[in-house]
Amino acid sequence: MVGFNPDQFDFPSRTQDVVVTAMFAEGLPVDPVTRAGSLIVPFDAGVDEVEFSFAIVDFADPSKNRYRYRLLGLEEDWSPVSSDSRALFPRLRPGRYEFQVIAAGASGYWTETPATVRFRIHPPFWAQWWFYGIVLLVLVSAAGAAHRYRVAQLLRLQATRERIADDLHDEIGSRLSGLALALDVAADSPAVVPRAELQARAEEARDLVGDLRDAVWVVAASYDTLGHLVARIRQTAESLMPGKRVSVQFTGDQSLVLEMSARRNLLLISKEIINNVSRHAHATSIVVDVGVDLRHLALTFTDDGLGFDQTATNGRGFGSMSRRAGAMNAELTISSAPGTGTTVTIKVPIGVIAG
Repeated sequence: MVGFNPDQFDFPSRTQDVVVTAMFAEGLPVDPVTRAGSLIVPFDAGVDEVEFSFAIVDFADPSKNRYRYRLLGLEEDWSPVSSDSRALFPRLRPGRYEFQVIAAGASGYWTETPATVRFRIHPPFWAQWWFYGIVLLVLVSAAGAAHRYRVAQLLRLQATRERIADDLHDEIGSRLSGLALALDVAADSPAVVPRAELQARAEEARDLVGDLRDAVWVVAASYDTLGHLVARIRQTAESLMPGKRVSVQFTGDQSLVLEMSARRNLLLISKEIINNVSRHAHATSIVVDVGVDLRHLALTFTDDGLGFDQTATNGRGFGSMSRRAGAMNAELTISSAPGTGTTVTIKVPIGVIAG
């Protein structure tokens, strides 16, 4: 027979509590609050690494304390039994999580209710729905703007081609018809055609050839840079002023691509200026300065000719030059006086003429 008094023995309790003692986000401590038996992080962590420290309220023999934990939202299974009172979860994706931990003390009994911490990791701003909406809106707007720009470019190209076609038909075509008619009349005339008239007709034919070459040059895509325009201006000056000194000075990027209508207007303005110098100024030289920066393209033509009184004339093609400059939002200035030569400058915004 063995007898004993249960009150004489200290039986282990099943009611030990486990608590989360600390939480770290990217190594920085987070201060959670207790709410209804759970620890709740009252703000978004916004990180991808979270760490927890926890402990069981059992001091009988701390060396026998054991823990198991899991992170709902990442995994459903409990971790293996361990004496380690810390849990690290690296590389967490954005989402909602609930950390749970249970423990057993020296008695060997596991806590029935886990300690929990609920938290949420927000995605970065570029991964949120509103950012996707903004990006989509921007892309749609950009696509619409690009389409409108493309349509505008095609319309401008079509308009330029139509203007060139009109020039070929109305100006060059009519001049060719007149030349052909004059030659027919001369051929049918019994009288000998004066040499001066034949020379005039030959000069007119050469002018028509030059105009046709200019039209072909404008349409050709292989001559679409500023360098090609400068070379064409030099060639025009040398052909219209044979035996005279022609100097072309260039500063800037010669690879700048020019829009077709801009190349056409700049070439025709330059040709008109050089024609005026050749026919009216009696100049011995012409200097062409071409400068380009981030905002403007400037062409300056300076001759050493007779000059003229700007208040006394409206001719010499100034009207057509002004119209062509206005089509490019360009600034056209003319400076001259009798006996001082003439300087003509055209300044064009880069954004208007760049192709």
